[in-house]
Amino acid sequence: LIPRRNTAKAGLSALLSYGSDMKSLPHRLKTQLPDGWTARRLVAAMADRHPHLAPLFGKDVGLELMFTESRILLAAMSRLLDQGVAALPMHDGMMVARGSSDAARKAMEEASMQELGSTLPVAVKA
Repeated sequence: LIPRRNTAKAGLSALLSYGSDMKSLPHRLKTQLPDGWTARRLVAAMADRHPHLAPLFGKDVGLELMFTESRILLAAMSRLLDQGVAALPMHDGMMVARGSSDAARKAMEEASMQELGSTLPVAVKA
């Protein structure tokens, strides 16, 4: 298991942004991880936690995935705008009034289907 959420996010981002297999930890990431962590251990932990993403490690797809995420968010926000629902974008989601959470969830699901051809799971947070 990887110790901290921010460190885990940085590690996953590095794995998805490398253009080849990670042989050593980037300095910034190495300083965030506890002693004893290696690139091999990070790859194994991330592959265990995110098996569907493991084939993308070392393929330099990080920016492409971020762009896809932004297209989904913009499509969802456009759907809500058409419905007169106010929404504020966030880096990986959006904020809406509590009473609009079902509409926002549906808009995100429909937008992911439109952009990806499949529906991504959407979590509603308080």
